[in-house]
Amino acid sequence: MNDRDWHIRMARTYLAEAARARHYGHWSWHTTLLLCAAGRRRQAAAIPTTPAQRELFGDVR
Repeated sequence: MNDRDWHIRMARTYLAEAARARHYGHWSWHTTLLLCAAGRRRQAAAIPTTPAQRELFGDVR
């Protein structure tokens, strides 16, 4: 899945959640959704690196 597809899917999810939250009258949904999206993004970006690469690029993971 490329970046464009991911953004389209997230926008759809966001809009669906917004409609549902408006229906139920609470607005904490966007925080949960954004935290979830950030976590998924971070997980996808967590490519394993060797100690040599970490030293070279200064990663403190």
